Amino acid sequence: MFILLVEDDHFYATMLLELLLKHGYSDVKHVDNGLQCLLQVYEDRVPDVIIMDHQLGLVNGVEVLQKIRAYKPDLQVIFMSGQKDVKIAVQSIKKGRSILRNLAVNVFLPVDLFLLLNRRQCHP
Repeated sequence: MFILLVEDDHFYATMLLELLLKHGYSDVKHVDNGLQCLLQVYEDRVPDVIIMDHQLGLVNGVEVLQKIRAYKPDLQVIFMSGQKDVKIAVQSIKKGRSILRNLAVNVFLPVDLFLLLNRRQCHP
């Protein structure tokens, strides 16, 4: 399974990459912004799962998701948030409610990542 990690914080991305590798997810690519994510999906190898920060600097994760859904509606996306309050992260993502309705999009704190991957049967 090919995982695309979209995270603009280099330290945090490195930590997540190491955790994914440690848990057997060896086919992982990291990009640090929404544009690189879209280029990967449009022009390169389409990932099986995208793990994406919802705060990506100039373009937020919801905007990237809208473009991905227009091109690849079945692509699995897991949003992650560094927000201490999950409610803030969920409210932020729900701003794109018309796009997110009836889609398999999850919001998680980092500690929940492997629970989500296992629940989606995304085993290495």
